[in-house]
Amino acid sequence: MPYTIQAENTDLFSIDAQGELNPDNIPEAVDQIMEQTSEEDPGSLLVRLQHMDLGTLHNVASSWSRTAEFFALQKRFNKVAVLTDQPWVRQSAKMQAVALPDTELKVYDLADEADARVWLEKQAAPAAEPELA
Repeated sequence: MPYTIQAENTDLFSIDAQGELNPDNIPEAVDQIMEQTSEEDPGSLLVRLQHMDLGTLHNVASSWSRTAEFFALQKRFNKVAVLTDQPWVRQSAKMQAVALPDTELKVYDLADEADARVWLEKQAAPAAEPELA
């Protein structure tokens, strides 16, 4: 299988994909993530994309990003870190981030996984309470 999905803990999921993805496998992967995540308690997602085939990834991302499943899935993650070994995947992920208005997305080199994990684990600072005079 060209991808694996793992629940590392209740707040962090990881997806590893490499080579040529089969668009027919996407619904199965989405179902697997949807079963293990919650819209009420969004978590973080670490995605590793290695040696990706340009045509396949583009076709999958292009058609899938317009589906209802994509919009439902994005509500389950506050943060997404994409690790990749290819500059064109990095650019593509940054462009795809526009379709994720409620999700923070950062792209890292594969060698920077530790930095990506630190960023994913960092909680947003609570809003400051106004001081009463």
